[in-house]
Amino acid sequence: MSKMNKKCPVCGFNHIIKKEKEMENEAFNVEIVSLTLNILQTF
Repeated sequence: MSKMNKKCPVCGFNHIIKKEKEMENEAFNVEIVSLTLNILQTF
């Protein structure tokens, strides 16, 4: 990993951004699931 980052810092940066976006998507999905569960419980 570190060798690749030294050769191409842009690739390492893009990889970090991609991981952060994936984590955001997971958190977003969890929020949607909890919201839908709350809505279902109210009915």
